[in-house]
Amino acid sequence: MSSFGTLITAGIMAVMIMLVLAQGSYIIQAGIRTYNEGVEALRYSISLERTVLRILGITPQSGTTIHLEIKNVGSYSIPVAHFDRMEIFVVGTLENYTYPTVVRVPFDQLSIGKEGWRVVSVLTNGVMGEALNPINLPYTSKGKWDPSEELVIMVNLDREHALNLTYPINIIVVAPNGASTTDGGF
Repeated sequence: MSSFGTLITAGIMAVMIMLVLAQGSYIIQAGIRTYNEGVEALRYSISLERTVLRILGITPQSGTTIHLEIKNVGSYSIPVAHFDRMEIFVVGTLENYTYPTVVRVPFDQLSIGKEGWRVVSVLTNGVMGEALNPINLPYTSKGKWDPSEELVIMVNLDREHALNLTYPINIIVVAPNGASTTDGGF
């Protein structure tokens, strides 16, 4: 075999070795990705078990405004970046109706829309303020809702969802990971 043939054979072998190594690298990366997804699913499961919210107070101020106090009694902090994934549902009877309805109220910190909920203040064990991961109000662009902290929330309803306050009102709060709490009935 000539030196040219040897050179071509060596080149083909080098390309084949590179292809095998690339395929092996892909398999390793896929395995690492699968492992990381499993770890993330486990973290999510653990966070679900450790997220516990408790509604401390519900005060309707009018048919379209409700004042809430909610405490994080779990062991998992909720980043403010995830507040838009939290759900607040108001269950009550609308004005001029006699049957209850459910209104989903979106997070709207700057109260730009007609309907939304926003954080008014943060308390730690009943005292205004927080020491760990403070939430920068009024913008809520950074910080975390840490365990033992209470959020004071203002819920604003659109006029078409105004509540008849002679009927019971219930509030359901759902954390970004699905943990929930409910209270009301007065």
